[in-house]
Amino acid sequence: MAGNPSSGRLDADARRGDLVRARGDRVRDRRRPQPDGGLLARLPALPECGAAGECAPLRQRPARLDCGPDRAGARPCGVCTRGLRCGAVRRSARARRCGPPDEAERRRVDEAEELALAAIAGLEPAVDVRRLRMRQAGPRQFADVVITAPPAAAVGQGHEAADRVEAAVHDALPGSDVVVHVEPEEDEAAIRERAHAAALGVAQVREVHNVSVLDVGGRTEVSLHLKLPGDLTLEDAHEVATAVERAIVERVPEVDTVQTHLEPLAEEGKGRQAYGVDAEAVVSIVREATGSAPRELRFLQTRDGLLVYLTLRLDPGTPLADAHARASEIEERIRQARPDVADVIVHTEP
Repeated sequence: MAGNPSSGRLDADARRGDLVRARGDRVRDRRRPQPDGGLLARLPALPECGAAGECAPLRQRPARLDCGPDRAGARPCGVCTRGLRCGAVRRSARARRCGPPDEAERRRVDEAEELALAAIAGLEPAVDVRRLRMRQAGPRQFADVVITAPPAAAVGQGHEAADRVEAAVHDALPGSDVVVHVEPEEDEAAIRERAHAAALGVAQVREVHNVSVLDVGGRTEVSLHLKLPGDLTLEDAHEVATAVERAIVERVPEVDTVQTHLEPLAEEGKGRQAYGVDAEAVVSIVREATGSAPRELRFLQTRDGLLVYLTLRLDPGTPLADAHARASEIEERIRQARPDVADVIVHTEP
């Protein structure tokens, strides 16, 4: 007896409805919070990061199953959340240790850094290296180099120096990844002014002079003379010098070393107007050197001897170096003509 077609269709529809309801139940189950014995508990235990691991601070968030780009044959440490490769990820499935690089890896990085520095040091013209950082990921080495260029250098000069550094490091470390940054070097005059201001800000410092800035093997050294009250003891003066050195290093981070020379501040001297001095000899010297008489000329008598103060009038377009040379020449000629003169102060004006 033939079966009822409509009855067969009803049975098929019922079976499909049961499947849809069962599937919906499973979806709802997955959306419910998992109890302690749920899916997460059945996952295999993952290696824990040690306290020194790079990813240790990231344990606040749920684990990701992807610790970064180096996924082949590696297992996640269970705590990475930023997509960065942490200490637990290794290219080999055998490596499970998390933490800082081992001694052999550190030695390879140090050797690579020495080779890179030697390669850069051999460049002509020379390139000033401010910082070099090496790291290693698997068999590949990465170099991050920071070089300096004079503030007035053109952009093309900086790029040319960066290209030479990159090529030199590539030759020394074939297959390495090299990134070179160019930064303007600190102007020596700016360092000198900032060091001078830092020293004057220390209590008991009355005067700062002879400030010098030197580049010694890539390190910046500053030397300066300090004038302190003459009644200070050596111990107190040394404490002031130490405070000056600390202030300069703090306010001028580019400086590595500070050398100070201590001098007592001389007592204020007394002077009086000198009369009966042969001023014509001085005027004659100035006229021969500049073509005109000095704008101002004064003589003072002090306990140290005769002081000569004079003001020169020079062309406004005269280079400062030439003006200084002219003043020094006049000073020397006055000393030769008048041995009784203790000091000559020459001021130049346009």
